[in-house]
Amino acid sequence: MTKFPSDEYDEAFTNFILKAFPDFLKKIEGTLKLKGHKYLLSNYMTLADIYLAGLFFAFPYDETEEHCHIMQSVVEKFPKVQQYVQTLLNEF
Repeated sequence: MTKFPSDEYDEAFTNFILKAFPDFLKKIEGTLKLKGHKYLLSNYMTLADIYLAGLFFAFPYDETEEHCHIMQSVVEKFPKVQQYVQTLLNEF
């Protein structure tokens, strides 16, 4: 595995956690509020949910990930996303 120089990694992670990740979660939160379903697009799991489960389970909810708790705290700012992730955790 290729490691980034510490300063570059820290800067990239800071940009991700302050801007990109919350923007991504905001879009998911909006979709969940608009649709009002158990899953992202319906009351049945779709490939979109499986894809997102992979992303959530690979980073914020993977206890071996160095910054998982920081990422989980960002997810907690989006109640619909947090509920959705909990549903996915229960299903898988």
